[in-house]
Parts: sequence; C-alpha cells; structure tokens
Amino acid sequence: MHLLVLASHLFPNYKNPNAGAFVVEQLRHLKEFCDVTVFVPHPWVPPVVGKLSRKWQQYAQLPDEETVAGIKVLHPRRLVIPKVNSWVWMTISVTLSYWRFLSHHLRFTDSPFHRFTHIEGHFALPDGFAAAFLGRQFGKPSIIHVHGTDIHTIPQQSALLRFFTIWALRHADAIRAVSSDLAERTVKLMDAGKRRNGETETVKKLWVVPNGVDLNKFRLMERQEARRQLGLDDDKRYLLYVGRLVAVKGLDLLLDAFARWFKISAMLSWCWLEMGLNDLFWRKGRQPWASETKFILSAHNLTNELSFG
Repeated sequence: MHLLVLASHLFPNYKNPNAGAFVVEQLRHLKEFCDVTVFVPHPWVPPVVGKLSRKWQQYAQLPDEETVAGIKVLHPRRLVIPKVNSWVWMTISVTLSYWRFLSHHLRFTDSPFHRFTHIEGHFALPDGFAAAFLGRQFGKPSIIHVHGTDIHTIPQQSALLRFFTIWALRHADAIRAVSSDLAERTVKLMDAGKRRNGETETVKKLWVVPNGVDLNKFRLMERQEARRQLGLDDDKRYLLYVGRLVAVKGLDLLLDAFARWFKISAMLSWCWLEMGLNDLFWRKGRQPWASETKFILSAHNLTNELSFG
C-alpha cells in the first residue's frame, strides 16, 4: 500500500512548526506498514515579488522536500493572496496546487506517483475536499479524516463552505471520525436534505477510529511517584487541560467552571499543558479571547493558580 497524505495545516509547516503533532505520530507508526508521503503546500512566489519583500523572499527559499519524523514531505507550491486566507480560498488554491503537481508528474511513466494506491485528507477543508477531488480525477480511493471543527463549525459559516464540505464527504470513499458524536454529526451533514431509509451508504463508509496513545511514552505509574517527578503537592487535586489555546475549544467556559469549583475547594489547582505554544496565551492580540481569559482569572483572583507546561 502506498499512501498519499494531504495535510496543508495539520502537519508541521512554515507558519507553525508544531502543527498536527498527533498526525505526525499516527503517520510515524503507520509507515511501518505502508509507504507514506505527505503533501504540505508552500506559497508560490513570483520572482519579481520575491525581490520586493523580505518575507516573500523567505517564502521563495522554503524547501521543496524534507523529512519529518522519518516521513517524506513534499511541498507543492500554491497561490497565496496577501491578507486573503479564507477557508474557501484555501480549499480552491490547495486543491489546484495538488492537482497541478500530480498532473505534471503523472505524465512521466517512471514517476513514483504512479505507485500511490490511496489518497487521504486530514480535515474536511481544504484537504478532505482535495482528496475526494483527486481521487475522482486519478481513479484512486480517497479517505477523509474529520476532526471536529471541520464538521460542527466551519460548514455553518457560509453556504459555500457547507457545499464544499458536503460534496467532499459524499464523494469520499471512506471517512474516519475520531468519536461517535462526530460520526453522527457527519452523517447528519451528509444526509442533509435527503430522506434516510435504514442504513445508507453514508453509514457504511464511515468509521469511528479514536486517536491513539503511544504506550511507550504514556504509561501508568504510582500516583505518588508521578507527583514527585512533576513537583506537584501531595494534598492538592489538579485539573489538567491538554490542547491548543484557541477559542473554539471553549476555554472561557472551562476557566469559569474552574473558578466556581475553586471557590468550593481551595485545594484544587489547574495544570495547563499546551501543545508546544506555551507563551502564545499571553501574547497580546494573538488570541481574540486572551483579554477575556485574563479578566476571568483576575476577577476570581486565580492568576497564581495556573501552572503551564
């Protein structure tokens, strides 16, 4: 099996070297059973533009190929319009980038891309759409991994995004959801406007496969020993959050709940393990909800109750 993975923003990239750590881990283990190549597009920079701007000159010097965690990563070039970064435009430009790159290389009989047997897209837009489109264009089975926001939030933002998402889901050969709830939402979205009569083709091609855990890195140990290694107090209870610091995670609600709980039990503390971006939380203007979160903490006198990892 030769797998082509499309991961424009859920994989380490020039904007965010820590993106998609869980995707990297999945593919790192998957490549023990099949050949894996990842597409992560870089901006296309016209020669004239590269001479006018230092930032665009740096974009032009980005590599066309690299290796991440032992995985081969190729960087097709895509058209980027300054200050235009909507999901619609990303879907169009990323899909065209992949299509142009593959069309060019598949003209040659000795191209390694003839070996690919499956195309997989992480996130419904833009890469899931691209996977479904390329699968139909080149006669390869397509797989879409849906992760959450791409199903319950993005399709609600506009009619066009909803159309793109539903088209991708309906034309994919298989869909993987990371939870049962997300799978149900995906089925409802695909079957929107249709009558469901028993088990549909939608249900048959959808699989629930939760994200796994590397047991070589995460394993059970005695509680007291774990607290000792982490420098945690023996007489306190800890609330742990592991994830990205973005508004869609509902962190304002989580902080408010923590504040209410803390009033009941002062022996509770919060441990905040952020995925490689510890300082992002405090950078003014980088997160739209940062000032609101600080207000919640200061209002409840809880600023000193958080630990960052």
